[in-house]
Amino acid sequence: MNTTIVRLWFLWETDKARCYCRLPSSRIPAWDLFNAEDKLWVPKSIIEHTTKRPPKPGECWPEHEVKLPDWFVEKERL
Repeated sequence: MNTTIVRLWFLWETDKARCYCRLPSSRIPAWDLFNAEDKLWVPKSIIEHTTKRPPKPGECWPEHEVKLPDWFVEKERL
């Protein structure tokens, strides 16, 4: 299976999935966590690997580089 590494910003997780934002918090100053179209749920079962970094100065959310299957990347237009 082909994979791609995608940069996403971690919001929260459940036992089965992680919720990410496609953009850093500095690019969405008045962002509504519950209605944003930039929010994305990723099933943990399809995540091959994650590199985690703490939030950069001025950011609220940690940055993750997530290795995902190409079919998911294409489906979600990442």
